[in-house]
Amino acid sequence: MTATQGRFVVVLAVYLAWLSYLSWQVWKRPVTDTGLPLVVSRPQILTSQIDIIARIEDPEQPVTVEEVLYPAETSLQPGERISVAFLSECRPILPRVDMVAPADYSGPGRYLLPLRQAAPGKYEVAVIPFSPGFRTALVSKSVAPGTAVMTATGTTGRILPSTDGKPAPMDGVRVQLISGSEKEFYLGELHHLAARIYPATREVLAQYHQIGKED
Repeated sequence: MTATQGRFVVVLAVYLAWLSYLSWQVWKRPVTDTGLPLVVSRPQILTSQIDIIARIEDPEQPVTVEEVLYPAETSLQPGERISVAFLSECRPILPRVDMVAPADYSGPGRYLLPLRQAAPGKYEVAVIPFSPGFRTALVSKSVAPGTAVMTATGTTGRILPSTDGKPAPMDGVRVQLISGSEKEFYLGELHHLAARIYPATREVLAQYHQIGKED
């Protein structure tokens, strides 16, 4: 074997080893019950105010706090039951508008909940902040009442029905904000909600702790 052939064999071996490593990473990556990649959103965790592990029996009912991960000083205590908005709307963000991902809530169990406090005693799932190359679709004028929406600055709420029973005006819709007040927005200001909750598995919690959130 010549020196050139030897170098080729070494490069080929390294290349094949690298491909094998990437294949192993894909094979071992955590996935949801529906087979989608399970990746904790770093921007969501870094911007959430409170991170807890909670038991959810029904996403429309209060959840039970089992552990507070962040911050170290908080009024929330294990065993406390709290109401959290938007649990049912949390789902993976898919690349196409016409694709609908299954909800993150897959049944009773323990979940990692990144939260923020919208008002005294009121919590909501922290949204995933928009960034270059990432934002959800704008709300259309045919949006159904009750749809969860957000603005580019993270304001959240639900579309209200028209007071006179007619379709929403072309240039705007009324929104019930999570804080309890009502406000009218132009359609170009409103996006579909982007928020996630995660099953509290060992892999998910390892991802969470790797983010390195500090008080």
